[in-house]
Amino acid sequence: LLHAVQASLEIRNFISSQKVFSIRIGIEEGFAFAGVIGDSWSRKYTVIGDVVNTAARLADSVEPGSIAVSDNVFRMSRSNYKYLDMKSIKLKGKENPVKRFLPIERRIDPGDSYRFVGREEELSRILFTITSENSVIVVEGGAGIGKTSLMKKLSELLKKKNYTVLYGSSPENSETNDLFASLFGNISGMLESDPRNTRGSKLSALIRKLDDPAGRLSKREVFLGRMLFSLNYPGSHYDALPPKLRRENLLDGICEVIRSCSMPLCVILEDIHHSTDMDILAVEYVARYLLEYSDVNVSFVLSKRPDERALFSRGEIPVQRLLLEGLENSASDELMLEILNGTPLENAIEILIRERANGNPFYLTQFLLYLVEEELIARKENLWVRTALYSNEKLPGNVFSMIMARIDRLEKQAKECLRIGSVAGFRFDEEIVRRVLMRNVHENLMDCTDAGLTYRSKLKDMEFVFSHTLIKDVSYDSILRKRRKKIHGDIGSIMEEMYPDSQEALCSSLSSHFRISEEFEKALKYGY
Repeated sequence: LLHAVQASLEIRNFISSQKVFSIRIGIEEGFAFAGVIGDSWSRKYTVIGDVVNTAARLADSVEPGSIAVSDNVFRMSRSNYKYLDMKSIKLKGKENPVKRFLPIERRIDPGDSYRFVGREEELSRILFTITSENSVIVVEGGAGIGKTSLMKKLSELLKKKNYTVLYGSSPENSETNDLFASLFGNISGMLESDPRNTRGSKLSALIRKLDDPAGRLSKREVFLGRMLFSLNYPGSHYDALPPKLRRENLLDGICEVIRSCSMPLCVILEDIHHSTDMDILAVEYVARYLLEYSDVNVSFVLSKRPDERALFSRGEIPVQRLLLEGLENSASDELMLEILNGTPLENAIEILIRERANGNPFYLTQFLLYLVEEELIARKENLWVRTALYSNEKLPGNVFSMIMARIDRLEKQAKECLRIGSVAGFRFDEEIVRRVLMRNVHENLMDCTDAGLTYRSKLKDMEFVFSHTLIKDVSYDSILRKRRKKIHGDIGSIMEEMYPDSQEALCSSLSSHFRISEEFEKALKYGY
């Protein structure tokens, strides 16, 4: 369906640019009959059905060079495309007036919404270091300071310089090996919903692609598969080895895969403050081995929030540490202009936002969006100014109250869906939310997306992602503890039903849900 909407825009724009003839386009979704129709004298391949008739009549209802989509198409694609409402009309064969919508353009993903500003110096330092020598760079900063945006921009620029970029991240409530499971899952193209046999096939394909004639990677596949993805290898020597040797083989396998990738190479590992101590030691081992004992062109960039654990504290390899501070005033002003589409704020509000945000780009963004959504500021000619509704008492005291105020603007049912999603995780399936609430939740989740609190995943249909981890945290913390405990248990049971072939790969998540719901027998079952 999304391809149909995109195709309609591209076809219309191309035909319009040719100025030879014009077209009308109508889009509806549903079931149709497709096949050869006619008798022996006249036969043709065609499609028929109510959905075809509706699409044709929608096309007839608009001016030449225009497009009309149905309400169904609009609802299913509104998180991906911007639309204008059109006047409802009466169509032949339809009892009630039919809603119409005009697609304008594709929406920009939340991560790409605003131009990269304010971190040019830090970005240049990282790029210079990586392109000059093999290195380890640790980027540290508080929540919302811009670590993820910096890593994303760094990845884009490295790829333009023909670097291979490998990416992994530690999830919340991370268990041992989760960080490298994320890295290898991304390298091999795995999805969280992939059944065990699919994961095994993708890992085997990666090993075959990168292996050398001596088969060094093939010898380690059983350790990578068992310890990262809980895959079974009957008859292997895995069970006969003690834990220490299994761990050594796993780390050697990780090193071999990384060094077998195309060079030059950069490994980006995000949110390692969530990682276990074992995973931190593994990162240090892998980085030290590849930088000291191999001849590959590789660098590591690690991002984390401040915590008490020091990375590479023994000084065995040189490490560049970069602490992200708040944005300078000029960068904050530039970001505000970006958010407000180039229209400046009146000076008093600009100063207030700078003081409240203290250079934190996420806080600044949330503050501005709050002011706009609450109609405390409005655009007047070429300036955003305070409205009659504005008062200092209406300004939230911190970013958490700002986010909560934005969540509270949702309808009750949409807010409930967002809370269920926050229990499921930073990324969550619509189907899980639907099963917990036992009702259709698509429209409610789309309302959350329209509000900028979540966005649709590019990797998986019907999966939603929180726009920022703090939005998930605030939504999660707003649930009463007793209710939260029950939701965790419900989600754990639903995941068991939905992914019977992937339970071992989801052990960490299942164990966490059942531990919080105090179903300790199941928590232990998946925890070991």
